[in-house]
Amino acid sequence: MSKSNDDGEDDVQVDGDDVFIDNEEEWTNDHCMAYIRNVVNDFRIATKFLKRSIKCKEMLERIQHVQLINRHLSIHLDVKTRWNSTYLMLRRMIKMQTTIDQFQVYLKSAEGRRNFRNTKAKFPNLNEEKWALVHGLCYLFTVFEKATRELGGQKYPTFVSGFPYLRMIKYHLNNENMFSVHGPRDKFKTRFYNKFGECPFFKSILKKLDVCRRQLLQAFKCRFSGMDDSILWTSLFNPRYASALHLSDTEKGFAITSLKREI
Repeated sequence: MSKSNDDGEDDVQVDGDDVFIDNEEEWTNDHCMAYIRNVVNDFRIATKFLKRSIKCKEMLERIQHVQLINRHLSIHLDVKTRWNSTYLMLRRMIKMQTTIDQFQVYLKSAEGRRNFRNTKAKFPNLNEEKWALVHGLCYLFTVFEKATRELGGQKYPTFVSGFPYLRMIKYHLNNENMFSVHGPRDKFKTRFYNKFGECPFFKSILKKLDVCRRQLLQAFKCRFSGMDDSILWTSLFNPRYASALHLSDTEKGFAITSLKREI
């Protein structure tokens, strides 16, 4: 996700806690994406709740102190005009998951209800199913954050890295086994399956994540179709891409010929 995925989220009417699915296969892509946006919005609401209250900040610090967390973390809120901000918000929530889960327990206690009884906003129920979805989304979006960080550099030329990173994004999104129960397991899948694999909702979450992957891939192909082949040689100027692993054999030959012609 290159930019904060905010547009239209407040208009979504699907509530993740109230949706009952008789047959997951009958869900359309639109329904899956609406569900995902709704969950992301729940985490945004939770972030606002935690960030805008002094009592919440103090309670988070107290919980982290009890949990013997040496470096206390704070909440990040996404911003529409900031690249990757939704991804960064969700990633920070994941890092603070145990703290936030404990905060939810506190809110339901007698003391918590008493201390926050005058709060107008309500803290959404961030259940395990929603956490599983967010873990998967962060893995899916990691490649966009990496590309943005590299191409946003100001102390080195970034144009030569453009095409290799576009290829890296396409390769990442083309991975049909990313959220499949079959195929090899990388470091993320191993952790993901160990944490949520036995949960009754796990297969449903995998299907929703794969819908999101395919939707992103479709949008990516639509946006970058018909690119000018004449730019292929530019990536050869960067020593990191001199081996041209991001190019096919035909493209590699064309890029080398074009570079010689330009020189």
